[in-house]
Amino acid sequence: VPAGPDPPLRLQPPLAIAMNSATGEIAIRSESTVAVLDRNSSGNYTKKQESEIAGETGAVLAFGGSTLLAGLEDGRVLLLDSATLKVKQEIPPAGNTTPRFAQASPDGRWFVLLSHTRMLRMIDAKEGKPAGVSFTGQGDISAAAFSADRLLVSDRVNRVTTYRLDTLQ
Repeated sequence: VPAGPDPPLRLQPPLAIAMNSATGEIAIRSESTVAVLDRNSSGNYTKKQESEIAGETGAVLAFGGSTLLAGLEDGRVLLLDSATLKVKQEIPPAGNTTPRFAQASPDGRWFVLLSHTRMLRMIDAKEGKPAGVSFTGQGDISAAAFSADRLLVSDRVNRVTTYRLDTLQ
């Protein structure tokens, strides 16, 4: 069953998709275009906003609160306002950190990016900068996920470390 938008988006690689768990909005990056889709009263999606991120060949997306994070192939991180898709903050790369996955806390305050080198980076969207958290298992981290007021980080195949978001301990 088609769920919109109408007309359909033309999706081309590189492709990244993220959903805002609080609002149900969907962000899609296709080639260098970023679009935000909003669900209407009939249950279908309509295009709310669209913009270009020129010159970048790949990205991962995470969507939380009113912020959309784009982790770019060169390691830079863009924090975009989800209503306008304007760049609020650009965060420079931290070494060789090509992003593999990105995740947002439900309120959009915190974002984590896991790189191909298995390094985890946390971004504070409220402050517009890296959070400065030291995660156990750097270089061997395989996954991270937000659960209520905590961040769960998996490393060494079967170890999960829990971090409280209020204290980052």
